Amino acid sequence: MKVERRLFLLLILSSVLATMLLASLSSTARAQASTQLIIQPVQPSNINFYANFTTLPAAITFNITVVNVTKLGSWQVTVEWNEGLLSYTSISLPTDNVFAGQGPITAGPDTSVLGRVTYGAAAGPGQPGFNGSGILAQIVLAIDTPVQAPASCPIDFEGLTVDTFLTELNLADIPFTPVISTFSYQYLHGIVVTHTISGSNSPVTTTSNGTIQPNSGVIDTVNKTISFNVTGNTGDIAFLYAILPKDVIKINVTDLGHWNVTVNGVKQSSPQVTENATHTFVYMTFPFASQVTLGVQGDWIIPELSSMLIILIIASSATVAIAKSRTKRK
Repeated sequence: MKVERRLFLLLILSSVLATMLLASLSSTARAQASTQLIIQPVQPSNINFYANFTTLPAAITFNITVVNVTKLGSWQVTVEWNEGLLSYTSISLPTDNVFAGQGPITAGPDTSVLGRVTYGAAAGPGQPGFNGSGILAQIVLAIDTPVQAPASCPIDFEGLTVDTFLTELNLADIPFTPVISTFSYQYLHGIVVTHTISGSNSPVTTTSNGTIQPNSGVIDTVNKTISFNVTGNTGDIAFLYAILPKDVIKINVTDLGHWNVTVNGVKQSSPQVTENATHTFVYMTFPFASQVTLGVQGDWIIPELSSMLIILIIASSATVAIAKSRTKRK
């Protein structure tokens, strides 16, 4: 038995002794093959980042969750990761943790080993423990600056049954199945295509691993949409990264969720949209089905031919006609 576990158990002993009358006197653990101990990301739900097109967050949050447990009296986890990709920020009990309202006693965090944290908790004295599914703890890891190469690492439990364990109120071990997570990023390589837009000095730029014809961006002034046709091999997963000047298309609010991004007319639930003062950056992935039409809808889009320009053309034509008429009279 490692020192980490022994110290933790001593810490919670006072709590456990107070609950022994509520626990079974048997020291044999009850078989609970269906119990799971899970590491799962909170946001974003997909932790595979495309570092050249998407903005990596400063940190990512994982919930340590237990599923289908009976008479949980205490727990401890040791979580490890690649310190070259991620750095420890914090681990804590969220307000809705499994022992909420039971005055839990915590142990740790122990971060003496880089790329690893040990943390645990026990139900408070005289408390009944926990049955069911819920969050044990929440861990936050900072994302280090990526290099120009793909990389990934598991977010994993270390020392199962020794440094990572679940126990009943009487300290009997609770068997469980661990479910880990991963963090990864990669750089995508596609073909960069520019699209000249009438009335704008700033071209629209698209990058995709599919085929998009240059200058093929279609402006729909009625629906305030710019769209592109992308072709590729059916069944492949494709991506599109579009750089949209705000003098071509924009939204009138500060909420980037106001953008409407579609694939073959179907609204996408979670495109990645960022912006600066002059441009909006839209990234999406989609399955190929031969040719795919991708649309981005805003609140305002550049007119194909502005009314002022039409007035100027008419005025210019009228001036030329008058001049010709005067020349003939002479």
